[in-house]
Amino acid sequence: MRRLNSYLFLLLVLWSLLASEALIATPLWETLNKNQQELLTNGKQVVVEEPMPGMPWPTFHVYHLVAATPLQAVAVFWDVQDAPHYVPDCLSVSIEEVSTPNLIVMTYELRVPFFPKEVTKVRDEFKELSNGGYQVSWEMLGSTYSKSGRGNFIAIPHGEGALICYSNFVNPGSAIAVILRHPAQERIAKTAASIAHQIEYEVQKAPQKLASQVEHLQKILKK
Repeated sequence: MRRLNSYLFLLLVLWSLLASEALIATPLWETLNKNQQELLTNGKQVVVEEPMPGMPWPTFHVYHLVAATPLQAVAVFWDVQDAPHYVPDCLSVSIEEVSTPNLIVMTYELRVPFFPKEVTKVRDEFKELSNGGYQVSWEMLGSTYSKSGRGNFIAIPHGEGALICYSNFVNPGSAIAVILRHPAQERIAKTAASIAHQIEYEVQKAPQKLASQVEHLQKILKK
């Protein structure tokens, strides 16, 4: 059984990597159908579920259009220590290690329905994409309730702004998979919406803060 679980986990990692590469290789806008594109154009959120073979939960891809450049969008997201100020249920974030300027390990605490808070350790990596966009990818290193997890945040040019996609996959502990499935989906959607709102808020109301965040990423890109 242990060998089978290890095999399934390796298949999951490969599947996630291929899915991530497919999102980057194919123009992000073209992965969406006409109805989804229309919803985004009208300022709505689009949530796409991608089934994961053998897993109780899918990968959630959450899309928004924002009035910001891709670099501004990812700069807000990369400032992880600011997340508790605007991300729902995020209690705290602490950076544990900075291996390289574009690679950090952090621990965050989340409020969880029905259970004590969740403590999760993740590794975040920032990189520039060939399509004029940027990506922050993450991998779960340990968690109170989850066996494994990974995801990414992609921001690419679209019109005069940016199309952002927040993707998240978690393999939960079997005992809580059914109980927390719907709350987890709602939290992911709310998190993506809060990120989109924060990006536009900083563009309009906190330009100095945003400029500092962008400058930090620009220094990383030069190294």
